[in-house]
Amino acid sequence: MDAREVQKHGKALTRILGLKGSAIGVRLVRKGEERGEEAAGMPEVHMRYCQALMMARHGEHVVVTEKNIACPAAARAFGFKPLPEALSSGRGLIGYGIT
Repeated sequence: MDAREVQKHGKALTRILGLKGSAIGVRLVRKGEERGEEAAGMPEVHMRYCQALMMARHGEHVVVTEKNIACPAAARAFGFKPLPEALSSGRGLIGYGIT
């Protein structure tokens, strides 16, 4: 399926479901696997995973890697990094009032 066809289906999905923003697609790439031409050469901007999703909803192509992911919980969920001690013990969550 080419990019125009994906966009056409995306617009139909948005209309049918009555979405206020664009639907997005997430492609997971294994280490060593080609990212695809749309992601080749894209700068790896330092961001949280939720920020990447919000940027994608506004039509941007975003690449999240172990080098640029800023959210420790998302980095752990993707297998990029271990959780910091404060999060794994729960002390960090208590400090932020998230319990």
